[in-house]
Amino acid sequence: MKLKTRLLLMLLATSLIPLLVFSGVSVASFVSNSKKNTYQLSEIKLEFVKAEISGMLDKYFNTLHIIANQPAIRNFDLENAKKILIDAAKVNPELIIALDDSTGQQVVKSNDDALTHIADREFFKQSMRGTEEYVSDMLVAKATGKLIVICSVPVRHMNNSIVGVLQANIQLDQLSEFVTELSEGSTDVYVLSRQGTVLAHPNMEYVQNQEDFNSLEFIQAGLAGQNATLKTANIEGEEVIVSHALNQQAGWLIVVETPVAMAMSSSYKLLNVCVAMLIAAAIIVGLLGFYFSRRFTKPLVDVSSIIKTIADGDLKDFEVKVNTKDEIGELYHSLKTMTENLRGLVSNIQSVASNLASHSLQLSSTTE
Repeated sequence: MKLKTRLLLMLLATSLIPLLVFSGVSVASFVSNSKKNTYQLSEIKLEFVKAEISGMLDKYFNTLHIIANQPAIRNFDLENAKKILIDAAKVNPELIIALDDSTGQQVVKSNDDALTHIADREFFKQSMRGTEEYVSDMLVAKATGKLIVICSVPVRHMNNSIVGVLQANIQLDQLSEFVTELSEGSTDVYVLSRQGTVLAHPNMEYVQNQEDFNSLEFIQAGLAGQNATLKTANIEGEEVIVSHALNQQAGWLIVVETPVAMAMSSSYKLLNVCVAMLIAAAIIVGLLGFYFSRRFTKPLVDVSSIIKTIADGDLKDFEVKVNTKDEIGELYHSLKTMTENLRGLVSNIQSVASNLASHSLQLSSTTE
């Protein structure tokens, strides 16, 4: 291997290896920190969403408790009860509030929808048993056919016996609008029922089709009460970062989901920049290495050529442009001096040989 090639490889190795190590460590550290920050942001978002949903449910139940404690409601004074429900619905227009008697018959509503019999509904049974606050699973409203969930509280008579149920219907399209407002950018917020079906999602098709997400392991873990943040695949098979938590009051699983490609986009951009910079640095180092190795070895190549000429017996004067005062310059000047000395020595030898030949000829002539 030529000296120039060895020098070039040495320059590349000493320059690029530290650069590769530094780039690798820096990128790995940045990606790790980005992943950690992304997880933290997802968890912060989840806590915010949990607070918003808990606040929404608390607001609805506070409204129901206030209404349920009104004398007109407790005594089933239907005329005044109707007014109370209408006034409450004006403050909470997203709710349809109804008063049910002990047989499960709706007796008054905040709107003009038909009064239906709901004794077969689980929320009615739970409230009649004394469950103070209950959130139903997904239901199809008997009066409208729309998908709803129901918040319910028991209604007690003045003697504190349970005589009915006060219910508030929440339409799932309104609940989906609520979580859509909480979603931002590429992050989706959605809510699943106790059974793992979609109650609210920015994509209304999931709600309308009552999509079942139970096939996802993190959903099963979440419904079992495990709160976590992890990287996994969503229902569409896309790699996402997910944070989930169970709302104990409603039994809802609240999920915050962000595509990995979007969450880690800044890391990927940095990685691309680092790769581009590394390639550019390799090219620059290669060019500089080639230039300096060529510049360094050229005088040596010239000196080597001169030495070969001398070895062939040619002691002519030579001139090489070597302006440096380093070892190469000293080598050149020493070689030049050596050549001059050799040339002088050869000249002396030739002169002595010529004299010897002349004397020999004279001696021969004298002898004859």
